[in-house]
Amino acid sequence: AREILCNKHEVWDYEKEVRVFVNDKSFVEVEVLEVITGKSMNENEYNLVEKLCYEINPSIKIQKIDDIINW
Repeated sequence: AREILCNKHEVWDYEKEVRVFVNDKSFVEVEVLEVITGKSMNENEYNLVEKLCYEINPSIKIQKIDDIINW
């Protein structure tokens, strides 16, 4: 599983994401800068994610994947 999770397809290289794995139940402090929503997310789900992100930190950038990649 770790091998699969440590690799990603080159089409997603632009994301510049960081993946963290821990062996215990600890948490890693992170600062979320951007959320990119999936292609199949409907408008109600998007609005919920947008609201949650705003409540956590109003400066979090939210984008739809369709606005980034032309399928």
